[in-house]
Amino acid sequence: MARARKVIRTKNIYKKSRSKGGRVFRGLLYLFLILALVGFGFIFSREWSIRFGPDAPKPSSDLSPSSLPQEESSSDPEESVSSQEEEPPSAEPFGRVRKLSEEELRLTGEALEAKMGAIRAEGAEIVLFELKTEEGFLLYDTANEKAQVYGAIDSQPVALDPLVAAAREAGLKTAAQVSALKDPKAAHLRNRNSFAFGNQTNTNWMDSSKDQGGKPWLNPYMENTRAYLSELAAELHSRGMDIILLTNLNFPTKNTKDMNPINPFTSQEEILRQTLAEIQEAAGETRVLNCIDLAEQATLFEGDAAAFFQSLEGADYGALISLDSIRERRTKLLPKLRGGAATALDPLEIAGELLDGTGENAVLILRGSDTEALEELLDARGYDSYLVI
Repeated sequence: MARARKVIRTKNIYKKSRSKGGRVFRGLLYLFLILALVGFGFIFSREWSIRFGPDAPKPSSDLSPSSLPQEESSSDPEESVSSQEEEPPSAEPFGRVRKLSEEELRLTGEALEAKMGAIRAEGAEIVLFELKTEEGFLLYDTANEKAQVYGAIDSQPVALDPLVAAAREAGLKTAAQVSALKDPKAAHLRNRNSFAFGNQTNTNWMDSSKDQGGKPWLNPYMENTRAYLSELAAELHSRGMDIILLTNLNFPTKNTKDMNPINPFTSQEEILRQTLAEIQEAAGETRVLNCIDLAEQATLFEGDAAAFFQSLEGADYGALISLDSIRERRTKLLPKLRGGAATALDPLEIAGELLDGTGENAVLILRGSDTEALEELLDARGYDSYLVI
């Protein structure tokens, strides 16, 4: 019987045949994995050395405030609020003011020095010079170019520098009284600073009919008006004035129905505040006070007294309490007050109601003849600082 043939099997017969290209791909993949592992290990070891190695920075307890998380701030929120709500420092107190007459403004030499010394001896602390009148004339030796063009400089202007020097020598502060918008000398259409009447831009507007003595006023809506007043304020600051007391920074009360406001989008109250702010900015450290006759302006105001004082909130102004003005306007003023027309308030009681309406920013101004009559009223309300003119 023939012997069976032995078949030898190897492992290769159970594997698929592999091409040369596949072997190359697998080699590249293997090399890539090796390089990736090496790179990762290098980065990991470097970071470990930086953070935890022997040269790693030591934690510091001296953190700057900006490094602290905001919620860990040591400031107390309630303290922050209260510090923001602290009341502003009170205004510098004022003392008695002595106003020079036009004749006294022209004193010179020893006569001027003697006058200033006498004023200081009387107990005055501030000497007041009227330097721009309600007629629009500048009574001092101004260098303002607009005033020269307007013909607004007095024919015999006083030398302001010797007046200031004599006041300083006597220990007096200096104040300038300036009529702001009531100025028939400078106000004219040709100067581009006065009102237009209705649509007649070539007709000069007046605060009343000509046969009633009407006069033009400066128009605060016009840039030339504000520039003129600001230039004067800057000059008075440079000449040594400590205070500028503005009068007539208001609109006239007659013949305003057809007045062209130039800018219908800005109210009269807003433009007056803008004018005052520009004057104060030009005056620098010299304090500018808008002197308001409370009895007069409260009477002219369309609303009641409460609305009138509300319109003044936040304004820095001089509140003039004049018993003569109260007596003159008593009949028209009574209906606007809290007591109303039915309550027969006397002038002192009316003065008290006007005082109660003034805001924190108001500087009280009194007539010298009224100080004794108002003394008890002021003491009861805690007034110990005011101007006396």
